[in-house]
Amino acid sequence: MSKKKTKAHNNMERMRRIDLRNSFDNLKKLVPVLSKSPKCSKVEILKKAEEYIRGLRGLEKKLQKEEQQLRLKLQQNKLRQEQVVAEQHLQLL
Repeated sequence: MSKKKTKAHNNMERMRRIDLRNSFDNLKKLVPVLSKSPKCSKVEILKKAEEYIRGLRGLEKKLQKEEQQLRLKLQQNKLRQEQVVAEQHLQLL
């Protein structure tokens, strides 16, 4: 390989490593348990990110279930309200 190609290849590899390092730094900032840690290995960042994502997914499922229950209660309350209005209307007749 010529010196020019070697230099270009080395530069591209350096840029790839910088991009990879920046990506890990950005991921680390997004994981609360790691965001204030001064030094973490890449494996630790990936494992903690996985734990954090699993926790978020669990929370999402819990909140979706809670939302579904609240929507059901709202629907039941609307039906009760309609029944009360209908009964009051009948009493006025």
